Amino acid sequence: MKENLLWNFSVDLPSGTGPSRSGNSEAKVTNWDAIIGAKGRFNFGANREWFVPYYADIGTGDSDLTWQAIGGIGYSFKWGQIIAAYRYIDYKFKSGSSIEKLDFSGPAIGFGFDW
Repeated sequence: MKENLLWNFSVDLPSGTGPSRSGNSEAKVTNWDAIIGAKGRFNFGANREWFVPYYADIGTGDSDLTWQAIGGIGYSFKWGQIIAAYRYIDYKFKSGSSIEKLDFSGPAIGFGFDW
């Protein structure tokens, strides 16, 4: 993972109050973790066409802790499936590393095709 920050202010800042008028900064982390998880789906409905997919994992190694969880709702057609889900990922890196915490979350829509 590599994070870059570039800045360029249109005016000079007072001396000693912050960064120079323009510049850049970089933070980089290379991380290896072992994880264990579970995934599956629960089917329901008259023809079991509706389902709730789920996935969760947890791990550690170079990071102090990493985990993620995904859950949603889906519908099966003859040609495949459509899924709406929500995902959350969290990393807690070692204290003092250039990046100590990172998390992502948000919705997703997916299509699966059967052939």
